[in-house]
Amino acid sequence: MVSNGFWQVELMVGMGPLLLGSDEESIRKVLVERGLDMEPRAPGNSGQLVIPSIKTRLTFSKSDPRTLTHIEVDDERLRFATLSVIGKRAYQIIGIFKVSRKETLWTRGNVSFDENAEPFRGNMSPELSRELLASGTLWIKKYGLGLTLRDGLVTTVHLCDPNDVPRAGVGQWTKEQQLLSEVREMVVLAKEPIQRSLITAAIAFVHLAFFCVLGLLVWWAVLLQRKWDAIAEVPAVVVELEPPPPHPLPNDITVEFTDSSGAQRRTTLGFRQFEMTPKMGDEVNIRFLPEIPDQVLGPVAARDVGFSWAFPYGLGTLLVYMILLILLGAKLRTRSRLSR
Repeated sequence: MVSNGFWQVELMVGMGPLLLGSDEESIRKVLVERGLDMEPRAPGNSGQLVIPSIKTRLTFSKSDPRTLTHIEVDDERLRFATLSVIGKRAYQIIGIFKVSRKETLWTRGNVSFDENAEPFRGNMSPELSRELLASGTLWIKKYGLGLTLRDGLVTTVHLCDPNDVPRAGVGQWTKEQQLLSEVREMVVLAKEPIQRSLITAAIAFVHLAFFCVLGLLVWWAVLLQRKWDAIAEVPAVVVELEPPPPHPLPNDITVEFTDSSGAQRRTTLGFRQFEMTPKMGDEVNIRFLPEIPDQVLGPVAARDVGFSWAFPYGLGTLLVYMILLILLGAKLRTRSRLSR
């Protein structure tokens, strides 16, 4: 397990035991002692070492002895003293160091080192300013600190010697970016209570809808049961059993009966619709709807028709209800964590 001390940043020095300027072998030894796996270096990128379990990439010098020149971290456990960095807005980090705008430098995307590049000179357009806040890297040159942003939030921290900070970029931290960063946070914070209220209202609506649907199902089940209970029983004769005798327990029982118009009809019922399995030629009582004579039920099925009809719908309603509560509850917990 990585100790808390591992994540403490000392600018221009390193992160925990990972010290800038240390040779590669000593860095590897520290990682092995901490039980951290390292990805094999790709042939075309032999100057880097990746430690997936702590979301960290190390870059070493090209010349021997190979020394650590750049630490790149995406892990939320990273700390500047007691302050977390990943997930913070750019203006919050800039405010800590109180550096002048001349001490800052923007590079596009993640980070690009170009030893022959010229330093930035010029103005920045509003469009570029917003683009960099959405997906650029802001460097505080005097401390060798880089912050890669996504939608204004810090996603990656770069640590290096001030002499190794990129020389060329596309601009410096501006007043407009300061304002955009602050306003964006205020907008997000203002939205949080509204979003939590909407989720809470949605949960209440799900509760209400569940009990309403359940009540409707019970009502329809009672009406359906009363309708079948009011139907008079009709005698029918068992004319076929499947499997036939001498098998003691037939699965299908075919009966013949006369409907309300005087026509002879046959229908096949399951053995569970009878209290006792009838035999060939036995007379049994059945019920059917006069307007739908093909819908025939045995005595047991007729007594439970309301419950049998409502149960699968009730089960489906309960399943949907639970899934919605789980999803909305997870959304609410996520919003609560973000607001803290």
